[in-house]
Amino acid sequence: MACPGCSSPNVERLSHYWEALPAESVQRARYAPPAVSQAPALLVLGALLGGVWIAWTGQVLWGLGVAAAALVWGVIAIGAAIASQARRDEWASTQLCLTCTRRWT
Repeated sequence: MACPGCSSPNVERLSHYWEALPAESVQRARYAPPAVSQAPALLVLGALLGGVWIAWTGQVLWGLGVAAAALVWGVIAIGAAIASQARRDEWASTQLCLTCTRRWT
């Protein structure tokens, strides 16, 4: 495979290049993978159960409000985790030209 920019055959997968860099290399931060966003599943579940408990003990509107907020929080957190994994997958499939440093997938 050749670089689409400079036609150099000196091309490597970005993830392999990053893994081969020494720990003290300044390039390590430049080519690092995107951060992983993890859904706080236990916190969302705890908030949801807390809302149900509040509703069960008499404060129905407060409990339903807390439960609804927990559900919205869960949907947002899951969306962030899915987007984070998509960015990481794209990074893993990115090619890097070692001559002109162009990146492409």
